[in-house]
Amino acid sequence: MNRVDWIDIAKGLGMLAVIWGHICCVGWSNDLVYSFHIPLFFFLSGLVFNEKKHNDFGQFLKNRARRLLLPYFIYSVITWLFWALFTHYTGKPCNDYFSPLLQTFIAQGSGGYLVHNVSLWFIPCLFCVELIFYPIGKCESKWLRLFLCLAIAGVGMILEHTYGTAYLNIMPWNLDSAFMAMPFYCIGNMIGISHTMYNNVQKSKMLSAGIVSVLTILLLWSAVNWGAISMGHSNFGNEYIFHIRGLIGCFSTVVFSMLLAGFLHSNSIIDTIVRYVKWIGKYSFDFMATNNPLKGIVCTVIAVLFHIKTTNASFHEISNSFFAFAITMIIDSVLVLMISKVRSREWNLK
Repeated sequence: MNRVDWIDIAKGLGMLAVIWGHICCVGWSNDLVYSFHIPLFFFLSGLVFNEKKHNDFGQFLKNRARRLLLPYFIYSVITWLFWALFTHYTGKPCNDYFSPLLQTFIAQGSGGYLVHNVSLWFIPCLFCVELIFYPIGKCESKWLRLFLCLAIAGVGMILEHTYGTAYLNIMPWNLDSAFMAMPFYCIGNMIGISHTMYNNVQKSKMLSAGIVSVLTILLLWSAVNWGAISMGHSNFGNEYIFHIRGLIGCFSTVVFSMLLAGFLHSNSIIDTIVRYVKWIGKYSFDFMATNNPLKGIVCTVIAVLFHIKTTNASFHEISNSFFAFAITMIIDSVLVLMISKVRSREWNLK
């Protein structure tokens, strides 16, 4: 499938929100990005799912395992190695260096698992969502698909209220979060890649900007009133409000991304910025897999040099967070560029 500019831009914006949320650990901005950034990635993944392209479940399983699980395990092993070395040489307390590596197979974002790179929980969770949705995607009726996905989310709610989060937090591969993510994935799939929607946004830019503004204000209001949620830690708050907030953030980001796509090829500074965000979106997997260990090192170094207190290698102050965010993005962009060059070279050799 050919890449779609506004989808890559939306993924780039989502990834910037993820990285910011990892660095600035408190306040309204953290609550804001945590109300929608992970639902957005499930939504966008469903958007590009084409049930007609995958007629054989075995081939689909093999394809998704190669594209999701293989790089997941590779990134987990590599980042575990760097985490172990960094932890050892900085003298941080650690009773067991090898448990986090074994936890790669559990792939849980809760309960202290994947301490070397907790962001990786999303990858096997997405894999589970796609496997669950595969037979649902074969249904002719889009509304039946939505009903089934809502029913699965309902099962997740029942399990949570029956057994509590202590039980759900030990489920491998964040299956509880996969259940809750199904409506986002399905609604994204129902909408699909709408060129008509994109054209309408470009024709009515002022109206579209107004819609984005209203949705963003609603999202901010919800963040102030209900705080942050965390799918990786199975913290959904009110599940109904969680889904409504997530969808508001998804639609706001999608329309905003369509507006930004209109600035491409304009030979302006905005064009340059949008191209960078689009590039982040294109390599969002690599940013997802590298940003958390990298920001941990950056925040730790900044804290030591400037005698700043941190919480789990994150900051409370906006100014410190901006500084760490800028440095993290610069280093991570260079790192991802190098990774993409190596990967392209390997593919060319094949």
